[in-house]
Parts: sequence; C-alpha cells; structure tokens
Amino acid sequence: MFLMEKTAHLVSYVIVALVVGVLMTALLMPSKTVPVASVCAKAPDVSLSCPEPVINISDTDNGWKQVAIDMATEEWGYKDYRPLFEKMTNIDEREDITNVVVKSFIVKNADSFSQDAKVMQELKVYYEDKDGDDKKAYLKVTTTISDGDIDEQIIKLH
Repeated sequence: MFLMEKTAHLVSYVIVALVVGVLMTALLMPSKTVPVASVCAKAPDVSLSCPEPVINISDTDNGWKQVAIDMATEEWGYKDYRPLFEKMTNIDEREDITNVVVKSFIVKNADSFSQDAKVMQELKVYYEDKDGDDKKAYLKVTTTISDGDIDEQIIKLH
C-alpha cells in the first residue's frame, strides 16, 4: 500500500512537471527566436545560421496567367466562335465571323497554387452581316476559372 501511494505521487509529480515544461517552452521559445530572425534581416554579414526567407507559393506566377488567358480564349473560340455568335445580333451563321482580335485583357485574382483566375478580355469581332456587308462588333468576355476549370464565361456586346 505504501509503495502504491509513493508511485501515485511520483506519477503525479512527473505529469505536473511535463505540463509545466510544455507551458514554459511555449511561452519562452517564441521570444528567443524573434531576435535571431531580426538580426538576420538587419545584419546579413553576421555569421549566424539564418533561415531561408519564406516564399508564398501563391505569389509566384509559373506561367499560370498565360494558361488562364489561353483557357478563356479557347472557351469563346470553341466550335468556330459559337459562344460569340450566340451573343451577336445581325449575323446569319457563325461561319460569317471572319476574324477575332483580342484588343485588351486583364487577369485578376490569379493564384497559380489553387489555379484560380478571372480573365477579362475585350474583343473586336469582324463579320459579314445579313446584307453581306463587312461589319465589326465589340464584345467583353469575363471568364472565371476555379481549381483549373472554367466556372463561367460571360459574354456581352459592348
């Protein structure tokens, strides 16, 4: 019985010591690492083992913006410009579209890590109207890409 009580007290002391040790480590360790990091930034010539700077992967492009533009262009160019033809008036057949020029584009909220982007393009569409005359129309296309797939594409006459 006496041995059992001493063992229970010893186990209790060990548990309390471990908990106190964890709490003290959590409280004291961050304050000890901050000065080292600040010294590394202020004095790079000091011979310390400084950590490498952290790079935010979502800030790197890795060509994602161009891929997003290509995806948006491919979507409105699908089947000889069918999506553009469906929004245009005064045109008989989609084969009457003779040329499409991207006048400007903007890529917003591009995140190469999660493959998200919003691509806004202004298009100048050359076509032959119902009377056989050469015409042009201006369209605005907004394409939303999420997780590498096109969520929606909105095409409006401008």
